[in-house]
Amino acid sequence: HGAERDAKTLKEQGMKAGGKNFLLDLLSFEDLLGYIFGRNSAIVKKFVDLERKASQKKADFIQARAEGLEALFNKLAGGKLQGEKLRYKLGSVKSIESQGRKLTEFEALSATMMWMQEDGRRHMIGPKDDDGKPTGEWNYDEDFIAEIEAQLSDEAKAVRAHLLDVYGSEHAQINPTFRDINGINMPQNALYSPITVKPMQAGKGEMTDPTTGMSMSTASLTPGSLRTRGVSIAEPEFRDVVQTFLSHTQQIGHWLAYAPMMKDLSPVMRHRDVINSVESKAGQQGVRVLSKWEQYFTAGGIVDASAYSTIQGLLNRMLGRAAGAVLIGRLSVIIIQTTQLGAAIAEMPVGSYIYRFSKLFS
Repeated sequence: HGAERDAKTLKEQGMKAGGKNFLLDLLSFEDLLGYIFGRNSAIVKKFVDLERKASQKKADFIQARAEGLEALFNKLAGGKLQGEKLRYKLGSVKSIESQGRKLTEFEALSATMMWMQEDGRRHMIGPKDDDGKPTGEWNYDEDFIAEIEAQLSDEAKAVRAHLLDVYGSEHAQINPTFRDINGINMPQNALYSPITVKPMQAGKGEMTDPTTGMSMSTASLTPGSLRTRGVSIAEPEFRDVVQTFLSHTQQIGHWLAYAPMMKDLSPVMRHRDVINSVESKAGQQGVRVLSKWEQYFTAGGIVDASAYSTIQGLLNRMLGRAAGAVLIGRLSVIIIQTTQLGAAIAEMPVGSYIYRFSKLFS
């Protein structure tokens, strides 16, 4: 096979190399596997079927959560349009003031939900000296939270109750899969919600979690919420709890759907004989494209969360905060299932970009 791969390399350096490489990049995961191994191959049929089921499972998970949130706002406000207006109000009007900080109700909810957790309080209180006195540039306390609680609307408190209920149900939903893959139970935190901090400087071999701002190792791309929390202290950032929830949903939905598949698929895709076969049939570009698919399946939840934040920020800048409010309606279900920006961020194959972009219009 070595001579065959050498011949393939020489061909790739010819005039038609760029066009062929581009066409490889256009192929879907199913078409790429079919081209390399043959459409009737048992292994191709197995993994194409697994990927199709994972994609559907992820979409269903995200849609169910988005629609649950939409139903909540509609119920609180008495109708769909009223629900969107309520979300806009809670997420854009800085009506809460506490110890000099002005926050929207959704940002204020972030502070109260962090304070409910031991780890959250540690970040909010900030660094302390040996005598237990605050030494950092920030120090939030019970009075700060009490002032917020006194100003929260009933609607905001209902949103908080809904989010805590959904977060609280995750452990039972996710732990069986986590245990099957890792051999241990998933960590469980009382009154869990994502703790968001000002983005930490990622060191060598690390990246910044798009949902929480925490640094995380690139060696393991399990969502941060599924990991044991550390003991470091970072300055809290009170973010819109609805946007945090939807970003978190992207990560968890993808991991829950694709992690079981990758347990079987990764060892196959990384096997030397498989890589050699891919290179013989599709050249080095084929190896690169297949590797990109694996990377996306493994880290797609993090990519999608980053893409969702990018989309939300872009809409807010272009059309104002009102555009963000529209996302609670049907458009949210479409947007959060669409990961074309994430594909670009992750240098995904163009085929994935086109497929997911098309879902905007289907």
